[in-house]
Amino acid sequence: MYPQVTLQSGKEMNVVFRHPWIFSGALTKRPEGVEHGDLVRVTDISGKILGIGTYSGKSSIAVRMLAFGDVDIHIDQDWFAARFREAEERKNLLGYGMGTQTDGYRVIFGETDGVPGLVVDRYRDVFVIQISTAGMDRQREVIVAALREVFSPAAIVERSDIAVRKEEALHDVVGVVSGTLPEVVEFKENGMTFVADVRDGQKTGFFLDQKTLRQSIMKLAKGREALNLFS
Repeated sequence: MYPQVTLQSGKEMNVVFRHPWIFSGALTKRPEGVEHGDLVRVTDISGKILGIGTYSGKSSIAVRMLAFGDVDIHIDQDWFAARFREAEERKNLLGYGMGTQTDGYRVIFGETDGVPGLVVDRYRDVFVIQISTAGMDRQREVIVAALREVFSPAAIVERSDIAVRKEEALHDVVGVVSGTLPEVVEFKENGMTFVADVRDGQKTGFFLDQKTLRQSIMKLAKGREALNLFS
């Protein structure tokens, strides 16, 4: 059973409507016996359970929700594996995945995929994780184990070297956390082959969110010359 944090009267509706953030001002008081990064149960003023999240004693966002409602679950390897499978299925619906014309894409994008504080990028069979909160930092081993279970990647690299970690009193973590990283990390995007510098490049190695823009430019630039002024 996870420790409990309680919301002030009238502050529960955001959670009821499944907003993933609870700000510190919404809590009745600073919870006793709850440590920075702990998993917690969130209740309303009457004691009704509203869900489970990770607690931050450093950020203005006190709780980031992982599950909603009066749920009897454990945030463990099985839970993460289920989230990863669901997220991968959504990406497959978009036409991304192994054996397609796009095998480099973002699998997990924090709150969007129900896992606040975590980014998972896929470059064919190399995965890059980026952890931004103390709650997810405490789950690192479980996250890596779940990725290995679901995807059997050749390598998992961590690129948790972002400024927001300092707000959570976390140090940077960069390196290979599982498997063996190949010398060249290749992947396809809309049929084009790219190379990602997952260990030393910007962000997690590539600007995957720009794939639609690159596809548009590819159509416009066909048969033409272009002058790139660092745009």
